[in-house]
Amino acid sequence: MSFAARKVSGDWVVTFIIRDITERKRAEDALLFTRFSLDNAIDTMACIDREARFVDVNEAFCRDSGYSREELLSMRVHDIDPDYSAEVWPEFWAKLKQSGSLTFETYHRARDGRSYPVEITANYFEYKGKEYHTGFARDITDRKKAEETLSKSEAQYRLLADNMRDQVWLMDLNLKPTYISPSVKRLRGYTLEELAQLPLDRQLTATSLQSAMEFFSIEMSKALADPTYFARPLELEWYCKDGSTLCTENTFSQVQDENGKLLSLLGVGRDITERKQMEEALKDSEAKYRLLADNTVDGVWLLDMNLKLMYCSPASEKQSGFTLQEIKEMSLEQYFTPESLKVVTEAFLEAMPKAEADPDYKDVLTLELEFYKKDGTAFWAECKFSIIRDKHGKPVSILAQARDITERRLSQEKLEKSYESIKKTLNDAIDIMVKIVEMRDPYTAGHQRKVADLATAIAREMKLEDTRIDQLRIAAVIHDIGKIYVPSDILSKPGKLSDIEFGLIKTHPQYGYDIVKDMDFPCAVAKVVLQHHERLDGSGYPNQLKGADALLEAKILAVADVVEAMSSYRPYRPALGINKALEEISKNRGRLYDPDVVDACLELFKEKGFKFEE
Repeated sequence: MSFAARKVSGDWVVTFIIRDITERKRAEDALLFTRFSLDNAIDTMACIDREARFVDVNEAFCRDSGYSREELLSMRVHDIDPDYSAEVWPEFWAKLKQSGSLTFETYHRARDGRSYPVEITANYFEYKGKEYHTGFARDITDRKKAEETLSKSEAQYRLLADNMRDQVWLMDLNLKPTYISPSVKRLRGYTLEELAQLPLDRQLTATSLQSAMEFFSIEMSKALADPTYFARPLELEWYCKDGSTLCTENTFSQVQDENGKLLSLLGVGRDITERKQMEEALKDSEAKYRLLADNTVDGVWLLDMNLKLMYCSPASEKQSGFTLQEIKEMSLEQYFTPESLKVVTEAFLEAMPKAEADPDYKDVLTLELEFYKKDGTAFWAECKFSIIRDKHGKPVSILAQARDITERRLSQEKLEKSYESIKKTLNDAIDIMVKIVEMRDPYTAGHQRKVADLATAIAREMKLEDTRIDQLRIAAVIHDIGKIYVPSDILSKPGKLSDIEFGLIKTHPQYGYDIVKDMDFPCAVAKVVLQHHERLDGSGYPNQLKGADALLEAKILAVADVVEAMSSYRPYRPALGINKALEEISKNRGRLYDPDVVDACLELFKEKGFKFEE
């Protein structure tokens, strides 16, 4: 309603005009409701004119972009979406105008610089001669992430299936393949298209085809009846395109929907051609080795880690007289003599902890053992025991080889008896030689044996080898044998010797060497006898040897000879005692006597209580 006032003939006149605005109020209310709805919508909305300017936006647009309404109304589309620049916009507008509506995905740039994906539905319209479009945009960030995750997952599984070395295939419930992995071409040479045209009887060997038919008729019927049933693996031999064959070990599992309904069957075939070839080669090898073990002269056993017999070769039957079955049923006590049982038990008690603790322990036990025969006699065998390990290095069994050495043992025993006899004869000869010397020089009786005791003690203190010590003892026992050529009145003369008499005494090492050198002694014995009066500085006799020119055994004998002689009674002087003797070798250590020998001798007397036996 509106009114107006004016004077008419001097009076004021008021005119009222009443206009019906019911429709306008309804339109305003509708507009208000529309604005309220748009501003409270979840999706963004914008009205954009032909020049790409924002005419209006809702609150959701402001929320997602971070801009205020005032800022957006002063901007153009390319400020939010750089892909729709001024150059691209005309082409987009023409396409929108032609179709009337477009739905597409793009990226919006927020005020903080981040980009986020949106799905836009644009609708073209005209109003009062001008062109506009409304755009409804939905933030699809979460959907994009889900699609990307799904895409990656699908790509990974397909990549996995397509690049597996194993054959992978899916079959429907009629056993028709619906998917075959590309690995089948690498393994068998066929393309997927070629395989689809080949019947099973041209893909599988006759034996494998029969196995497959039986498998699917029995195993798969169980699987269909019980969703939790897992069929056993199936080995199949396939034809390849080049005419060769391929062996695979195949496993099958059920593919079900979320309700447990069986949809298809998943098969995985692993190439075991090489393994099958190795198994065949192993069988051939095992047969050859068994043939070798069964026909070898030596007995061959295979024992578990508790020494229980698992295999015994026929040669053991020939060795012992027991049958193979009897041997397998016998206890160790029935097979070994008590002494040999003790030896083998102690050896394994010591070796087995080492073998189990150390994977690199490879010592082979070699033992000479005595076995019972069925006729009550016994035989000797040289046995070699070695550890057999699995692929992880764990001991699993023991391989034993037994070679009959009964004749060798008998020969060895005869040889030992012969050696003992010869040794006794030699010792008797030495004793006779010693007695001859002592009869001609009674005042030095026992001197050679006492020297031998001290010399061998020094040699042991210096850790010489047993063979050198034995040779030194022989030389020491007879070192004065050459004195049988020296007149007895000179040997027993109580007074001081003349130069001529002493010259005769000095000949006894050479005479002793001449006597011993042709006897059946090791060569070192004669040389030690010859050199036992030599000295480091060359002042000794008979050859004035210096330092390293004399044998170490001779240097040991020289010290032992001086110590025993000085500490004992002689016709020309009383006993000087052990202290004087030790003082002599200490004073001349390194000049007349070897320093290491002197040190060992002093250690024996002063620290270890060595004494000469009367």
